[in-house]
Amino acid sequence: TEVSLTTAGDSSLTLVRGKNDRGKTAFLNAVEFCLYGFENDDERNSCINRQAVTEGDGQTRVRIEFERGGERYAAQRRFDFEAVDDVSDREAAGPPERTVERLGPDGDVQEKVAGREHATGYSDFIEDILPEEASQYFLFDGEELEEYANSFENRSDEVKDAIESLLGIKEMELA
Repeated sequence: TEVSLTTAGDSSLTLVRGKNDRGKTAFLNAVEFCLYGFENDDERNSCINRQAVTEGDGQTRVRIEFERGGERYAAQRRFDFEAVDDVSDREAAGPPERTVERLGPDGDVQEKVAGREHATGYSDFIEDILPEEASQYFLFDGEELEEYANSFENRSDEVKDAIESLLGIKEMELA
């Protein structure tokens, strides 16, 4: 499945909105996987499409294209999987491959910036753009905000309103 999201050039906030169970959290998880990977094999294996893994060997891949310093780049993380009869047996066949490529005006690869040969090159490149420790302030799920607000028990509505106000969510919904 391919998903494209084009943001306004100078926008400081991109809100992905939709009904429940439509893929918003899956989209966010894909972005986080591409940028930072997953902590354990179970998280990574959960990314393997349940239908595809029963139909044959395949590949799970997330690619993000972006601009930085006037240059276009593509970051990609991918891994292969082998067919199984039972989806609970799905697992990646080997470690993920990570690459960052500098793209030309037509989207063609001009230079491989980081990849398998440079184990830390990919992580270093991504960390220079958005350190993983800071990503929680830029990449978050609305359900997590609600869960956080609810942890304040008798003040949950106030906390939720304050967060939404700071992020400008209500203004965006009204626009």
